[in-house]
Amino acid sequence: YSAAPAAQTAGSTMTPAAEKVDEGNGDQSGRIAGQRRDQFKLLAFNTYNYNSDLEAVWSEVRRHDADVVLMIEFGPNKKPLIPRMLQRYPFHKSCDYDWDCAIALFSRLPMHNIELVESGEDDGPRRISAKIALGKQVVTIIGSHILSPNHGPQANFAELDFLANLARERDGPMVVAGDLNTTIWAHSFDNFRRKSGLSHMGHLIPTWPVSPLPLPQIGIDHVFLSPELRLTEIAAGDAAGSDHLPLIATIMLR
Repeated sequence: YSAAPAAQTAGSTMTPAAEKVDEGNGDQSGRIAGQRRDQFKLLAFNTYNYNSDLEAVWSEVRRHDADVVLMIEFGPNKKPLIPRMLQRYPFHKSCDYDWDCAIALFSRLPMHNIELVESGEDDGPRRISAKIALGKQVVTIIGSHILSPNHGPQANFAELDFLANLARERDGPMVVAGDLNTTIWAHSFDNFRRKSGLSHMGHLIPTWPVSPLPLPQIGIDHVFLSPELRLTEIAAGDAAGSDHLPLIATIMLR
């Protein structure tokens, strides 16, 4: 968690989209059309509101070459990254124009049924969700940034509880990822895991804080999977100017 910078920037940079399908643009790198896929790589990264080193962020994205990239704290100061991201990830939706939302989802794979919920739109957390085709299945990806306990433990618990109910109500393969601002020892974490029916990534990976010390102490960034999916690889990347380490997960159909 970090507070949003004081300056506000208006306007949207969402890629033009139909109601159900984000049509995308740019180079699809030959990795979509006609391919049968049973796995994909996800990069989930809280890039930090005050991070101005966009070259480092871009370098980290290119280094991992994920199929789907979830960016959190991706606000107005990250807007210059979007044109470069779209050359590699032609399917995109974001609320980069709003510090209080600041979530972006980029994908090589066509995204359908995209939902972007900003702060205050309902009782739940800011979040983005989309469906992608994986083999003969359709996988729902939900990315979220949960309020930190700095807003009070009840706020953190309530947002995770809302997200758990949302996940439980949706059918089919599902991934929930992002900065959930909770640790594996927290009551809010345990409640989310039980109520959602999702499995945690199963690894304790410290991701925060990277500064002022170079060694993160706790894991507050997470990946959860439904029973139809399994994790074949999970690791932390480099900070790239952020106060978080990104998570890189390879996810496969069972």
